[in-house]
Amino acid sequence: EDESVSSCPSANSSNAHEMLPAMSEKGPKVQFPIVLMTLLDEPSNSDVATFMPDGKSFAILKPDVFTKELMPRYFKMTKFTSFVRKLYRWGFRQAEERGKSGAVAYRHPLFRRGELSLCRKIRFQKKENKQPVLIPYGSVGITHPAVLPREEHRSVAPVCLQQKKALH
Repeated sequence: EDESVSSCPSANSSNAHEMLPAMSEKGPKVQFPIVLMTLLDEPSNSDVATFMPDGKSFAILKPDVFTKELMPRYFKMTKFTSFVRKLYRWGFRQAEERGKSGAVAYRHPLFRRGELSLCRKIRFQKKENKQPVLIPYGSVGITHPAVLPREEHRSVAPVCLQQKKALH
């Protein structure tokens, strides 16, 4: 869903956000990083969110204004934590340096000011399939049936019960 790409207006266009389809509208979807770059390149947003001087990271200077005004317009989201989670799912990480007034900065190796073609190479990181985990069952590490795939429940549950009875 987040992987589709479409053409994007010039990131330097002063009205780029008006020409850019919103992320949740039906029709062609624009990658999250491209929408983010468009937002950061918009001069009227620079007091709220901006690239750091090196152009390799960006900072959200006013999270409250960003959440209330820019997120709904650019991303159709209303929770800052959802935005940060989306950043991480696209491979962004918190940068070492901080923005003006201690604002948290984020970076991605392919996300650099003015390099839209590089930005297009950023890919959504799909969740990996989580494997069943061994958890302590009683005083010994026995796989509890609740953490096994459904098809293994029947065959393992009696063994777990027998092992538990043997311990007591």
